[in-house]
Amino acid sequence: MIVIRHAADTPDALRRAYDSFYTEQTTEHGHSYYRWILRQLRPRPGARLLDLCCGSAVLAVEARRTGVDAIGIDFAIEPMRAAATPVVAGDALRLPFADGQFDYVVNLGSLEHFEDMHHGAREMLRVLHPRGTCVVLVPNTFGMLGTIMYARFNGDIADDGQPLQRYATRVQWQHLLEQAGFDVMRVIGYEFPPPETLADWWRFAQQPRGRLIPTLIWPFIPVNLASNLVFFCRRAAHGGPS
Repeated sequence: MIVIRHAADTPDALRRAYDSFYTEQTTEHGHSYYRWILRQLRPRPGARLLDLCCGSAVLAVEARRTGVDAIGIDFAIEPMRAAATPVVAGDALRLPFADGQFDYVVNLGSLEHFEDMHHGAREMLRVLHPRGTCVVLVPNTFGMLGTIMYARFNGDIADDGQPLQRYATRVQWQHLLEQAGFDVMRVIGYEFPPPETLADWWRFAQQPRGRLIPTLIWPFIPVNLASNLVFFCRRAAHGGPS
């Protein structure tokens, strides 16, 4: 596993670093990204969904449009100011929710930034309903169009400047989730979905090579070489973390 650190290893230091980070830039994706995730998950109307490390909670907004009872939580205040749906200020390592409260727990591109990833994964398991589904998107060490292509031209690993970043392989991420008590049902790769909104079309027009090419060749990229890995998990049969 590759680790890149720009902030001290305390919760308060990380929170301050992320608030500072988000005043200058964003990690938000277009609505097409969140709609693609929801199509893969297919949450049923009326079910409870937790958008973990939600930022401005676009996923929760999109989920509510389909009748899902969604709520977001994040410990960085800055991105939540723009949220258009209920959000909670809280720490993913100490979730302020009851055991088994959510039918779906979704963590998109955030687990790799947790100070204690194993504990964070166990917290996701704790608040997940016994028959619920957890979705986790994480970066791949061997992303053909991501880390590998970046190393080809720069001789180094990609660093987006976040306070704490990690890259791992599919097997390493799967082991982490299984050690926390999850059973991985399936794994798919993620690049860029086709744009579905005018704003997303504009993003594509501004970066045609960086977005269009990954979208077109995505179906031909093996999962183990995808830029990002999406894990669909449930509670393991033994019922708890190891």
